[in-house]
Amino acid sequence: MAIVFGSASPNAEETISEFLNGFVEGGLLDKMPAAARFDPDDVSITDGLPMYYLDGDELDSGQPLANATAGGWRYLLISGGTAINDVCLDTGDDGQIQVVSSSVDTPMTQSTVTALQIAEADERIHAKDYQARQLYYVDEFYFVALWLHGTDDDLIIPLAPSSVSESTSEPIELHKIYAASDILAWLKTRADSTD
Repeated sequence: MAIVFGSASPNAEETISEFLNGFVEGGLLDKMPAAARFDPDDVSITDGLPMYYLDGDELDSGQPLANATAGGWRYLLISGGTAINDVCLDTGDDGQIQVVSSSVDTPMTQSTVTALQIAEADERIHAKDYQARQLYYVDEFYFVALWLHGTDDDLIIPLAPSSVSESTSEPIELHKIYAASDILAWLKTRADSTD
C-alpha cells in the first residue's frame, strides 16, 4: 500500500517545462535570492497534488471534505536533491492547462516534503492506499495541509505557513498526522471564534 499521486493532464510536465524555460530565458533566475537559485539542467517535477479548498459554508456542511472545491494541481520542483519551488496548474478558460502561480523559497515547499516523509514512515499509511491532496482553508484565517484521502478515512497533516496555535485553547502542530475529524473540529472551533 502507498501514497498515490494524481496528474493534471498529459501536458502538465510540458507546461511546467515551458514555464521554467521562460523563467530562465527571461533572466529571472539571476534575480532570485542566492539561496533560491537552482541549476536549470537539474530540475525534476514531482507528481501532482490535487488542490481542494474549504470555506466557512463548506466547513459548516455535514461533510466538509466531500464538499471541498477542487481547484488545480500543485507540483514540487526538485533540484540538487532539494525541493526548490512549487508550481500550481489549473485549466484556463480556453480549456488548456496553464501555470497559475509559482512560489520560490517559501516554507510550504519544504513543509510539504517533510509531511510526505512523515506520512511515508507512518504504519497507517502502509496498511492501505491514500491519495495525496493539498487542502486549503482560506476564510477567516489561513490553513494549508497535506490531505491523505483514503477509501474509508482521511488523515491531515498541517503545513507551514498555517497559523495553527493562535486563538485556540487546543493548538495543533505542524507536521503531525491527525484524523480529519480532529482537524475539521479544530477548524470549526477556530472559525467560530473569529466571527
